[in-house]
Amino acid sequence: MALNKKDNTIKIEKEFKYKLQSNLWNIFQTVLWLSILIYVSLIMNITKTILILSILFILLFSIYFAFLIIKSLSKITFTDKEVIRTNLINKNIIKWKDISEVKLHYYSTRRDKEKGWMVLLLFNNKKKIAIHSSIPGFDKILEEIASKTYSYNYLFNYYTEKNFKAMGINLYNKDK
Repeated sequence: MALNKKDNTIKIEKEFKYKLQSNLWNIFQTVLWLSILIYVSLIMNITKTILILSILFILLFSIYFAFLIIKSLSKITFTDKEVIRTNLINKNIIKWKDISEVKLHYYSTRRDKEKGWMVLLLFNNKKKIAIHSSIPGFDKILEEIASKTYSYNYLFNYYTEKNFKAMGINLYNKDK
């Protein structure tokens, strides 16, 4: 809970933060590849073409590394009126009433679709908030979205409904 200083009302907040451990393996792999590429570029005697390619990959891995760090340090906050995603660079705020579309994607890592990860996307006309399933409390976030479904009449596509049901959340019927 937080105190709203403008009108001294209490604002209920639910805050979710990504844990560094959830991205630790990706960070380790990125640092490993960066160090290999830097070694190849600086120490080994290579042709100009391979040097340019390795510098290009160093640049790409550096950008990916920066995005991983930003994602690891971001947090999602739900209040009674809005969804807020903050990180080191920016702060995205979408009011519940302004959400135009909600999508829940499932990305399988196997052919049998048994394992994978999910990404929840909240859209309004100008902004998008993406929430990955690696955040602790992802199921609570989905329940929060489902509870807002009743009051704001969000529409979902077939795959989003199916993915919510796979998580045990029925979007349109409170009783079930």
